[in-house]
Amino acid sequence: MIIKAFQCPNCRGIVYSRTKHDHRSCHCTKLVVANGFDNPHILCRGEEAVTSISIKINISKEILFDDWNRRIDNFGRIPKFITVTKVNNFTLQRRAAVQGPEDL
Repeated sequence: MIIKAFQCPNCRGIVYSRTKHDHRSCHCTKLVVANGFDNPHILCRGEEAVTSISIKINISKEILFDDWNRRIDNFGRIPKFITVTKVNNFTLQRRAAVQGPEDL
C-alpha cells in the first residue's frame, strides 16, 4: 500500500495519519498530520517548507486502523534514522498570506 507522508523540516521525522481522527506529530512536535490517507491536513509551526513523500508500506489499512483504535501506536511516525523507499517526493511551500499556525 502506498501512503502519503510528510517530512518535518526541523527534526526530519516522517509522519502520516492512519485514520480520519488520527493526529500524529513528529518528535519535535513542529509538524502535525491529521485526517487519514485520502485528504491529509498538515500543520507546520515554522517558516520552513514541508516535504510530502509517497511511501510504500507492507501493512493493510485494517492493521493501521487497529493500531490507532487500540492506541498501540506502532505506526504513524517514522524516525529520521529509518530508511524508507520513496515513491514520489515533492515540497509543499507555505502560502505567502499565511502568517502563523492559527491561519491554517
